[in-house]
Amino acid sequence: MHTEFDVAVIGLGAMGSMALWQLAEDGLNVVGFEQFGIGHDRGAVGGETRLFRRMQTSRPEYTPVIELARTRWETLQEFSDIQILTATGGLMIGRPQDSRMVAAKVAAEQAGVEVEYLSRSEMQNRFPEHRLDSDEIGMFDATQGFIRCEQAVLTAVTRANALGAEVHDYSKVSIHHASPEGVVLTDGENQWTAKKVVVTTGSWSGEHLNPELRNKSRAGRIKLTWFSPLPGHDFSAEKFPVFQRLVADGTLYGAPSLDGGGSVKIAPGGAPTEMTGPYDYFRGQTVEEIQYMERHVAQYFPGLNKSPIRAGAWADFYVDDWIPFLGFLPGSENILLANGFAGFGFKMCPGIGRIAADMVQGNNDSKFEFMAPTRSIDKAR
Repeated sequence: MHTEFDVAVIGLGAMGSMALWQLAEDGLNVVGFEQFGIGHDRGAVGGETRLFRRMQTSRPEYTPVIELARTRWETLQEFSDIQILTATGGLMIGRPQDSRMVAAKVAAEQAGVEVEYLSRSEMQNRFPEHRLDSDEIGMFDATQGFIRCEQAVLTAVTRANALGAEVHDYSKVSIHHASPEGVVLTDGENQWTAKKVVVTTGSWSGEHLNPELRNKSRAGRIKLTWFSPLPGHDFSAEKFPVFQRLVADGTLYGAPSLDGGGSVKIAPGGAPTEMTGPYDYFRGQTVEEIQYMERHVAQYFPGLNKSPIRAGAWADFYVDDWIPFLGFLPGSENILLANGFAGFGFKMCPGIGRIAADMVQGNNDSKFEFMAPTRSIDKAR
C-alpha cells in the first residue's frame, strides 16, 4: 500500500488539534480531518474557558501529564496574540474534613504545589464574592488559572498548518480499511491513506471503537451557565479567581468575568447527564437544571443575579472507569485512540497530544499505561 501521509488525525478538537500540531512540529507528513469548523462548539471544546490546575484529585498518575501539558501550553502561547492560559490562582472551598478536601490536600503534596489555607474570615476579606458556611475554609493555589479553550484549538491547528500539515474542515471521514501496511480513510467520495491514524473524536468516539470498548463507554452531556453581577460587585480575576466549591449534592466550579463584568461562569461539576448521542442531544437546559443552579447561586454567590443569562450543554465522552483511552485500539498496530476525557481533560490536552505523537512514532512511556485501552475496565464506584 502506498501511503500519502505518515499520520492522519480524525477530529480536531481539544486532543486532535494538539496532536496534529505536535506531529507537524516533529516534521511528519500529517493530515487532519474535522467534521465541522475548526474551534466549533458542538463537542467538548465550547464554553469560553476551562480550568487549569496541577493538583489532580482523582488519580496521581495524571500529575506527569499535567506537568507536561504546562510546558506545552507555554510553547503554544508563542503562536497566539491572545493569552491562552491565564494564571489567576484558584480556590477549593469546603469543610476541612470532607474527603474531597483531604484528597485535594494529598494531591497538592504529590504535585509539589504549595497551598494556602484560608479561614472563613480570611476568605471574606480576600475573596468577598464567595459566601462560606461557618465551618468551611478555602484552599488557595497560586498556580491555577483558566484556558481560553476555543483559542487554544484554533492556535494549535493554525500552527500545524503553518508547519505543513494538511487540514480538512467540514470533512467527516471513516476508516475504510486498516492493515499493518496502513489505513485507508474515506469521506464517501475521496480517499486518503496513512501509515498511522490518531482518533480524537470526543463524543463521536463510539463510531471508531470495537464492540467491547463501545459497551464500556458513552457520550455525556455537560452543562454550563453564566450569571450577571449585581451593581457594586467585583468578579474580576483578582477578587474571583477560578474555583471549585463543594456542596452537599456535588460540586460547583467557575471562572472570573472575561468581558469586563458582564457575565461570570459558574457550572455544576460531577457526572454528566445521559444522552442518546452527540448528534441529537438537548443543547439547552431544562427548567429543573436551571433552578438547581439558581438555588446554589443564591446561597453561595449573593453578588450575582440568581437567574443565568446564558445556559447551554456540550458533549464529551466517558469511559465506565472514568479513565480515558490513550493507546492503540486492541488488535491494531496503527490506530491510536485518545478519547474519553470526561470533562476534565482540557487542561491536559497539549500533554496528551505530545504523548499521542510519541506513541505513533513508537516512543512509549510506561507511566501512561494506566490509560491503555487494553486494560480491564470496571465501572467506577
